[in-house]
Amino acid sequence: MGALEFICDRRFHRSFVVPANPESNTSKPYHVSYSDFGDADSKAIVLFCGALFGQRLCYAPLDQLAKAHHVRIIHPDRPGVGGSEAVEPEKRVQTWLEMTPKLLAHLNISHVSIASHSGGDIYLMNFILAYPHLLNPNHPYVAFFAPWVHYSHSKMTHLQATELLPASWIGKFGSIGRFVNHNIIPVVGLSGAFVKGISAPLSRSDPTTAPVALTVSGAVDSERPEDGPHDVFQDIALDDPKAVDDLREHITKFVFAENVEGVSADTQLLLKRSVPWSTPVVEWEDLDDAVQLLSKTIAEDDRLTGSNRVWSIDCFHGEHDQLVGDKGRDWFNAIWTPSHSYQYRSLVIKGTEHDFLMDPTFGASEQWLQRVSESWQTSQPDAAAPYPVPTMAEDMQINPQRAKQLAENIASITSRINAVSKGGKQVRLIAVSKLKPANDILALHQPSNPTQTHFGENYVQELLEKSKILPRSIQWHMIGGLQSNKCKQLAEQIPNLWCVSSVDSEKKANELEKGRKALVEKDGDKVEGKLRVKVQVNTSGEEAKSGVEPSDTLSLCRHIIDKCPHLQLSGLMTIGAIARSKETTAENENEDFVALKETRDQVIKELGRGEEQLELSMGMSADFEGAVKMGSDEVRVGSQIFGERPQKKDAVIKEKEAQEKS
Repeated sequence: MGALEFICDRRFHRSFVVPANPESNTSKPYHVSYSDFGDADSKAIVLFCGALFGQRLCYAPLDQLAKAHHVRIIHPDRPGVGGSEAVEPEKRVQTWLEMTPKLLAHLNISHVSIASHSGGDIYLMNFILAYPHLLNPNHPYVAFFAPWVHYSHSKMTHLQATELLPASWIGKFGSIGRFVNHNIIPVVGLSGAFVKGISAPLSRSDPTTAPVALTVSGAVDSERPEDGPHDVFQDIALDDPKAVDDLREHITKFVFAENVEGVSADTQLLLKRSVPWSTPVVEWEDLDDAVQLLSKTIAEDDRLTGSNRVWSIDCFHGEHDQLVGDKGRDWFNAIWTPSHSYQYRSLVIKGTEHDFLMDPTFGASEQWLQRVSESWQTSQPDAAAPYPVPTMAEDMQINPQRAKQLAENIASITSRINAVSKGGKQVRLIAVSKLKPANDILALHQPSNPTQTHFGENYVQELLEKSKILPRSIQWHMIGGLQSNKCKQLAEQIPNLWCVSSVDSEKKANELEKGRKALVEKDGDKVEGKLRVKVQVNTSGEEAKSGVEPSDTLSLCRHIIDKCPHLQLSGLMTIGAIARSKETTAENENEDFVALKETRDQVIKELGRGEEQLELSMGMSADFEGAVKMGSDEVRVGSQIFGERPQKKDAVIKEKEAQEKS
């Protein structure tokens, strides 16, 4: 398929007419253009809010990736952009809030995940505050890419210079953009580079030109029938340089062939030039206010009754962000203070910048789409499912005092992690429930409002038994030593197995591959995405310890990548020497952690990957703060959450009575 044929596909050129609504002072119908791409049959649906100059065609190159992860993306154009009608600047957000739920209803979509790029964060925040009940009720998932932060927080000098620009200039950015496109240089990706460029002379800075990447621009129009067969189409060859160049050129032409005057109003909005960021529906001044409102909304809004009241929120930052800089990035991370209403994670994607962070080349979009897919895996229960959805036996009771103590322990550990985490980095906490009854896990993971989601087990049989009686929304980690003859069973029988962290041989990887493949073939509709695995490295040199030698790590990593298509290499793990662990503090480096970091650095260098693509799993109850200080992406904590473990012979899978425990 050629670039022009691809970009002309009707999936990128839909339109919808919003009926007039006298109650909201809309006396006439409103026309909106949108794209609807990815996997048309998927229930995993994203409502996407693009960047400034990021119209619907800009993100069309994500189509193949979205299909690969079975995700459907709906991307409406904002007022005055593409085929969407223009409105007064002060009505932009209000129109967005009135239009989007009606568009979703027109498409028979009841729930979505939501994501934004750059200035789309303002529209995203308004949507989730006004319609929190429209997010996936089982796993509400929100993603920000290079979120826009006002220059009063980012302190970016070239944007502070816009205070000197007359409002008439700012109100003409769309016309200036069209002039630049027709007369100077057609570039896909004007989102930040354009604003940066025109403000540079005023700030006396010397910015470099933003790199031209694949994704960033678009718009047009057509009608989608509510029922009927889906379009049949072929993919464009994104590995063909000529096809990519042609695609950039055609996207740019389409963008500027349509309306871009709405960009002017969006520019005034982003710069807070007489255009409010919110509406009377839910009023807020800045993003930090909105986050506090969101936390309260999730906890108290009656429309969320029966829904999961702990949202997953991810933020992907560019390594070099010319619009918000390091200060803006740190400010945005800091406003997401610890809350029982959400779990916030942030990630800096190496080699990227503000405009082109979502280019498929850099990997952030793939991570996002995989997480979207995972968030919907248990959202559509099916009575005919081959894996029965577990129901809690009546005799599995939860002692209120025990539940309260466990929740306090989790909060304490999380607070200690955040205190030593660098730059607001979100570190995954795995609660290791080894030899503790399933009642304890259930106390921390009530499906309607889970305190903890990631749980780890050391023994395959214990994990198999617990996974059968506990909610499918739990994300299980196998962190103990593995026997080859148990690997296939493990990967095949636990559909919500999130990661196997103790792979130390090709044979074990091969058996996990067989198990995951069998699971996908047996029930592919309910098991989307690859099984994550981590390579366990023996950094201490102790013969009693499992793990591959550091010098052999690269070879095993390559084997997993090349020979195990149903596995995803996600990182390296170590369990260091006990003596070193006891001596580790936030100030005292652990030699095992140093060795694992050095091994990871060598592996990513040879594989051509970034640090964010190969996690470090190091740190347990005695040394997790030192591990976090040294850059660990996840820690495994057991006794400090659940207390001392019983002897294996005395352990029970499930307690029949709620016992008093400290």
